[in-house]
Amino acid sequence: MNSLSSNAPQPHPPRGISAGQTLLWFAAGVAGMFLLVSAIFAVKLAMQGQLPFTTTASAPRPVATATPPASAATPPIPAAGTAAAPGGSDFESGSDGILPPEAAHLSKVSIAATPAPVQTAAPTQAATTAAMPVATASTAVAAPGADPAIGRQLQAWAEAWEGKAIDDYLQHYASDFQPAGKLSHPDWLAQRRQRLARPGTISVEISELDIRQSGDTASARFVQTYRASGQTLTDRKTLELVRRDGKWLILREYTAG
Repeated sequence: MNSLSSNAPQPHPPRGISAGQTLLWFAAGVAGMFLLVSAIFAVKLAMQGQLPFTTTASAPRPVATATPPASAATPPIPAAGTAAAPGGSDFESGSDGILPPEAAHLSKVSIAATPAPVQTAAPTQAATTAAMPVATASTAVAAPGADPAIGRQLQAWAEAWEGKAIDDYLQHYASDFQPAGKLSHPDWLAQRRQRLARPGTISVEISELDIRQSGDTASARFVQTYRASGQTLTDRKTLELVRRDGKWLILREYTAG
C-alpha cells in the first residue's frame, strides 16, 4: 500500500500570473475595445455614405443664376428723332401694366441720342501725288519785274507732259527749238512723240523754281523729279525761253544730273 501511494502523481498547486502576462492581457483588452468602437463608427459612416475610402470626389455643381422676373425687364427706349404719337404724347412701350408703379415712369423716358463723330477719310498717296505735280507760287523765286506768265507757262508745260498730251506739250516749244547734243529738231520731235506714246503713267514735279527775265528772254532754273515705271529721276534743269506773240516758248533745254 505504501508503495502504490508513493507512485501516484501528486497534484501541483496553481501558478500565479506574472506581471508580463498581466500587461499582455491588458493591451489585448484595449486593442479589442478600440477595434469594437472603430467597427461601430465604420458601420455608422457607411450607412451615411461618408466613409473616406468609399466616397469619390464629385464635380462642383454649377451655381444657378437667378433669372430676373419678366416684370424687371427694361422697356425699350425710343431713339432721338422718333415721331411722337398723335396728340403729342411721349412714346409708351406698352409695359405700364407690367412694371411696378415705382418704375412705370421708365417706359416714358426719352434719351437724346448723341450724334456719332464724322470721320474724315485721309487722303491717299496717289491723290497727294496728283495734287502736287508742279511747284506752287510760294516755292518759286522770280526776279523783280519778271512776267508771272512764265510760271504759269511752265506749270502748263509740266501738266501736258504728265498727262501725255503730245500736241499740247510740243506747243510749248519754239519752232526753232535747239535740242541738246547732235539730235536734229525733226528727230527730237519723233523721239518725243514715241516716248510719250508709251503705256503707263508718269509724274513730273517741279521744285526750287528760280525765274530770271531780261526783256523778251528769260531763264528758269528748277529741280525736276520724274517718276515712271517705279523709277524716280531727279535732275536740275534750265530752260531758256523767248516771248513771241505774247507767249513764252522754250528755246533751249539743259539738264544736269
